[in-house]
Amino acid sequence: MKGRNMTRWRDPAKDPRQAPKSNLITAEGAARLRGILDHLSRVKRPELSAKVGEAAALGDRSENADYTYNKKEL
Repeated sequence: MKGRNMTRWRDPAKDPRQAPKSNLITAEGAARLRGILDHLSRVKRPELSAKVGEAAALGDRSENADYTYNKKEL
């Protein structure tokens, strides 16, 4: 066993766990995902940031459920 590498090498070309080399999303699917991302970044994130700021202004953050919940949502 001296000098022998004990890891199992897999040929990437034959590995079934590798994703196929093709487009896996349609143009409509990509547009829908862009819309969701746009909504999250322009609407949802500012709302949650404001809520976190309001909850943080209340003081003690260790037992502030609003702060903890909204911070996790970000």
